[in-house]
Amino acid sequence: MRRIILIGFVVGILILSLGGCKSWGKSYEEAAATTFKVNVLRGTTALGMIKMMEPSLKPNPRLGDTVKYVIEQSQDTLYAKLQAGEIETAVIPTEMAAKLYNNEGQYQLAAINTKGAMYVLTNGVVINSWTDLKGKEVHFAVPSKALLAVFKYMLVQNGVDPDKDITLKFIESGQVQTDIANTNKIMVMTEPWVSELIGTNSNIKIALDIQKEWNRINGEETPLAHTCLVVKQEVAARDPEKFGLFLQDYADSINWVNKKPAEAARLVANHDIGISPEVAEELIPRCNMLYMKATDAKPAVEKYLKILQGNTPDSIGGKLPDKNFYYK
Repeated sequence: MRRIILIGFVVGILILSLGGCKSWGKSYEEAAATTFKVNVLRGTTALGMIKMMEPSLKPNPRLGDTVKYVIEQSQDTLYAKLQAGEIETAVIPTEMAAKLYNNEGQYQLAAINTKGAMYVLTNGVVINSWTDLKGKEVHFAVPSKALLAVFKYMLVQNGVDPDKDITLKFIESGQVQTDIANTNKIMVMTEPWVSELIGTNSNIKIALDIQKEWNRINGEETPLAHTCLVVKQEVAARDPEKFGLFLQDYADSINWVNKKPAEAARLVANHDIGISPEVAEELIPRCNMLYMKATDAKPAVEKYLKILQGNTPDSIGGKLPDKNFYYK
């Protein structure tokens, strides 16, 4: 009799356990079904999400592994998907975000994530100030019309005419390493390529930090808002509370990466973001990552977009986005 009771007790426990597992599995599936899918380009823009991509890392991200991260290989592919409305949230250049909003109106800017990562490099040339660039040939190796506009803006602000005082030569990505390997070279470059070049050639030096000069002119509270996080309006509206948790996770991840570059670099090996762990630790401080929510970032974004509007208006869709561009 005791044996029968014992068997019944064990069976009952198993049923309860299985029922609990089934219930937990169902709730997890429901959470995963309503999660966010994030698309991000390979490179430095993915670095800020490294901690979020590791849900087992303490403290755990609020949304855990219910967020799916997709690493995009091409900016053109990413933009095409955004135009088609196929993406829920993404990290993209700010000018692309403005153009999308002006043309399609589907995506809002939720936050900016950088103060910029563009530098003037030299090999065998002494450059201590912007005026030292006068009379020099400067090689521009950044595949971005927007950042070219920023560079020209910085020159003008420092009394250098980009059309008369310097010779600007554009360098294709495949020619960069060979080009700057020669002495007496000046090149404008962004991360992660700055760290990669310095790592392969000790003669290459950082002569000018464009971000520091930007902040000197525009103030520390107005970062160079080159990249941002966008969200599809209907996605944020569907579950604003959960999207708010995602934004908190993003802010925490960026802060963690900034404080612990060595630990963040080790995580890079787990994800195909186009940066090696060896390079990642060195470049993280020069990526100048930060998290600033859209409403706080609006002055910085508008400053950046106004420069582009005056130099390359097509890159932002011809006009400044209205106030609804900024997610609240």
